[in-house]
Amino acid sequence: MEYEFLRDITGKVKVRMTMDHEAVGHWFNEEVDENLTLLDEVEAAVQEVKGSVRQWQRIGKEYTLWMDEEEVMIRANQLALEDDGMEEGMNYYDEESLSFCGVEDFLAVIAAYRAFLQGR
Repeated sequence: MEYEFLRDITGKVKVRMTMDHEAVGHWFNEEVDENLTLLDEVEAAVQEVKGSVRQWQRIGKEYTLWMDEEEVMIRANQLALEDDGMEEGMNYYDEESLSFCGVEDFLAVIAAYRAFLQGR
């Protein structure tokens, strides 16, 4: 999973992710938006589900983060996963709306995000 941190013209941090992980970047931009308390909550939840079969989720204003001990899923709240009569073999482009990654990879992005905010 590759990512890049940038600052926009107003100085806000923006996260760009590679394809297949675009929703992760959108989650940081829309939900985290430099709110380190939310990242603390997510990191605490990782410890809660570690070594168990429990799951954890946080529904945000635009994206929902769901995780278990091994995987993180970020899904746009507006994403409709139902088939509404599209032709066979056709599907929606949902790379920006749904992403999966490993918990360890996700924690690495959180650590890099924190370091970028602190100017390191």
